[in-house]
Amino acid sequence: MSIKLHQITPNIMTADVSKSVKFYTNLFGLEIEYLVRQGGENDEGFDTEVDDNKVYQYAGLSKDGFKIGIQEKLSFIADVKETTDKTPGTFSGDLYFEVDDLEAIKEKLDDSDFRELETTWYGMKEVYLKDPDGYVICIAAKDENFSMV
Repeated sequence: MSIKLHQITPNIMTADVSKSVKFYTNLFGLEIEYLVRQGGENDEGFDTEVDDNKVYQYAGLSKDGFKIGIQEKLSFIADVKETTDKTPGTFSGDLYFEVDDLEAIKEKLDDSDFRELETTWYGMKEVYLKDPDGYVICIAAKDENFSMV
């Protein structure tokens, strides 16, 4: 029997949901599916736009079939008991975003905010930066001129 995988959704722990939502929506144009207000798991505890006067414990963001979850630290720890390192920004890896227009992303960044690599051995142009919580993010696009043979 074959298992069909539907999606992988990174869910990252953050110190400030609103700040992280603004970072990811501004950089990638992600849309807010929903925000869960602190303690607001009932029908009245959801928003679809960031209100700087409210504190959020979770956000679901998406675009073009891509999804990411942003979860406040204490809420994350309560939900994911297996978490071994309780500090936002600690992760044994990076979040790798493949985009079609790397130059458009770079225009949104200050030159000092990222490290750019030449085309990799596997044919990707990449830039590395950190999000507001210190997570390492790689944003990459295929180098159309690259060939492995």
